Amino acid sequence: MEMQLLGWDFPKGKGFKDLIDRAGLYPVTCLVTLTERDKKFLLANDVILCKSLSQRIEILDKLGLSPAKIRSVVNECNMLCE
Repeated sequence: MEMQLLGWDFPKGKGFKDLIDRAGLYPVTCLVTLTERDKKFLLANDVILCKSLSQRIEILDKLGLSPAKIRSVVNECNMLCE
């Protein structure tokens, strides 16, 4: 059947983790600077990836975050997506 398996760390160097790292496609759910409520709000508003959030920073204002908290979130996104 020539089936190929794909897992988080399998095959070595080509698993999900490696693919995500190379493409920089991190979900907003991995951000530690946001609460669960914040993450649910972003997902409900079609902001799934950190890369998307970096392009739609104004949506963080709708969450009622302070300017300092917004800077922290943006910095975390930028660090992940570099």
